[in-house]
Amino acid sequence: MNSTKQRIVDTAERLFNESGTGSVSTNHIAAAMGISPGNLYYHFANKDEIVTAALDRLITAVHAAWAVSSGGELAVDRLEHGLGRTLAALEDHRFAAREVFSLGLHTNGVRDRCRELVDALALHLGHALEPLGEDHAPESGASAIRGPWLRTLVPILLSWGSLNDLCPVEPERREVAEVADAAALARLMRSLYRSALRAATSGVPIGASVGG
Repeated sequence: MNSTKQRIVDTAERLFNESGTGSVSTNHIAAAMGISPGNLYYHFANKDEIVTAALDRLITAVHAAWAVSSGGELAVDRLEHGLGRTLAALEDHRFAAREVFSLGLHTNGVRDRCRELVDALALHLGHALEPLGEDHAPESGASAIRGPWLRTLVPILLSWGSLNDLCPVEPERREVAEVADAAALARLMRSLYRSALRAATSGVPIGASVGG
């Protein structure tokens, strides 16, 4: 991506984060950059192409968030580590955390990227939630709950990632808050996931009381 295209996406993301994609037009983006709409259209045919490029950035950041270096084991819990870095990525691209499901109503390109984002989050959550050495659980029998249940965890993560818009954290406390959020979210997701798997193996509906 050339420097002008990068600047267009940078500017668009800033405006999307501040005001939402629906309130930002290509004219707003061009004006914020100090370029003509024609110059912008030379690089992007329409706003959805810019949204797609911004979502590509987030998807790349999500994959990077869960990458483990070849240097050895993580010093912290794998799930907590990945969630912390994912929350940081969602903060940088918070328009997507807020709007991913409504963005899915746009053109095929945007819809495909939204699905790719959801699939990437479910994939990495699944790997982190499985016991070490068993990242790829069989998708048969009781384990068939794994795929659908992992997808139900994705909206929780996305919603958590958009909370700072409603409950902003002071800049000096952001790093501490992200660590605390990741720890709390990891405990919640691990508890929900294990409950779902226990219900799948026992035949007891999720949320049903025992002996009641």
